[in-house]
Amino acid sequence: MWLIPCCRWQEPKLDGSLAMAATRGTAAIGILLLVTVFGLSPKGGLCQTNEQPACTLIRSLVQGHQKPGERTWFSCGLTREDQKDIATAKSLVEMGASAIPCLEKALDSIEKQGEESEFAAAGGLLPEAYARIQGLDAYARLRRLIGNPRLKYMSIGCERSVAISLGLTSYVPTFRPAVKVSACRAEEPRDPLDRLIVAWEMGDRELLEGSLGPNAKTALGALLEHRSWRDLRAELWHGSFSADMAVGYKFDVRGPWSEAEGILGEDALHRASARPEHVDLDTRFANSSGSSCGDYRVRFVGAAFGRNRFVLSYAVDNSDIEMLLRLITSCAEP
Repeated sequence: MWLIPCCRWQEPKLDGSLAMAATRGTAAIGILLLVTVFGLSPKGGLCQTNEQPACTLIRSLVQGHQKPGERTWFSCGLTREDQKDIATAKSLVEMGASAIPCLEKALDSIEKQGEESEFAAAGGLLPEAYARIQGLDAYARLRRLIGNPRLKYMSIGCERSVAISLGLTSYVPTFRPAVKVSACRAEEPRDPLDRLIVAWEMGDRELLEGSLGPNAKTALGALLEHRSWRDLRAELWHGSFSADMAVGYKFDVRGPWSEAEGILGEDALHRASARPEHVDLDTRFANSSGSSCGDYRVRFVGAAFGRNRFVLSYAVDNSDIEMLLRLITSCAEP
């Protein structure tokens, strides 16, 4: 990327002498060449346009976007301007470690000032770029952003960025909204499992039952046959609710189902994948810091719905649902 020099110089004033004007014009051209090639000011020294290229890219992400709410990264219908900004953020990732100082400066501002930060409008892109460059080293900062009440507008992006940094499929904190479908894609097995985790963390029976298939519902009904929901929770959930709780997991399968979601990946907007009606996925669960806390083979069943019954919605359908709930409990504990 070429940077336009910021230096100004005095235009030569014509005094009526053609020869003098030509001489001064030649001198002006010479000064322009010195400024362009060497970044020199006519007064001596360097121009003030020595901002790092990564900082220039980051500033371009917020130009023309005054309010964070205008950026709908995790919904359908990205504009041309959005796509341009995504390409710019990918350029940051390609810069690698050299972009980190500027990224950290912008994230510091967002963390301290929230939506009042001059970089707030880029809050949906910067955490992911940071995670893709830093990997595991990005975790501590990103986890802090998730817990910041001033940054709710960028919580989804921060969660997915944590998953990217930890190499997980999904990262589910207790206060995640229980959305039905995320982004512009068909539902995947991660969606009902995310809902189940949130439901169990929050003690929401209705949401939990809504994430289960027929076999898992029958198993849950058997658990509740001689006890109340409150008694079941007291028996299986060890410890009190905490906003710091989180459960992550990794599907052991090739393809987009296993990858953390984001908007800077190779196929972030169009996640094509085979869609079987039934699938068993070996799953490694992790605690809030990404450490492994157990393995479980999760069974998913698909149900077609819609006018032509061609849309497939997945549900968790393990007959031994108690074991899965106990595992989530152990992973959620601080």
